[in-house]
Amino acid sequence: MIHAQRHGSGADVYVGVHGWGGSHLTFAPLVRHVPSSASLYAVDLPGYGRSPWSPVDAASDIAGQLAAFIERLDGPPVTVVGNCSGAILALLAYDMIPARIGRFVLIDPFAFLPWYFRVFVNPSFGRLAYHSTFANPVGRWATNLSLKNRRAADSDLTGSFRNVDHAVSLRYLELLDQIDGIERFGRAVELSYLLPMGGV
Repeated sequence: MIHAQRHGSGADVYVGVHGWGGSHLTFAPLVRHVPSSASLYAVDLPGYGRSPWSPVDAASDIAGQLAAFIERLDGPPVTVVGNCSGAILALLAYDMIPARIGRFVLIDPFAFLPWYFRVFVNPSFGRLAYHSTFANPVGRWATNLSLKNRRAADSDLTGSFRNVDHAVSLRYLELLDQIDGIERFGRAVELSYLLPMGGV
């Protein structure tokens, strides 16, 4: 079951779906901007934050859990705010419950696994590459340093990986790598506002 932190009590419902390695805390900077007319449900995807993990065979299985959460919400169709890989999982959820999602705000989305993440799912050396980059402090420091021109000086792009279950995190990459093509998302993208942030 997906955990969500609710902010606000208004009738206009927004569902925040974090990206790879994130949690409901991804949306903490938005909380003070939630108007009285709205409610923001910041979710923890399965295996992150306070949502338990159960092994799954496809990204659509995770999207199904997100769709079930959205279906339980009262009121008119919701606006989904998807960040990074959370955007793609939200688009997959739309296929299951199109009547419950009225629009999307997609922040730095990707519709396929970028080449620099494909390294981590390589069957020969991917697991070692992942653990060298994200599962130890030196790797996280080096990754942050290498991305210094793509982030604010006080940001830590790998900070969330201090507390994640690395087996789950790597499994997400494997599942995202199985998604083929962007053509299937045509209808959902028509409902979307795309916000490129220049992040990972």
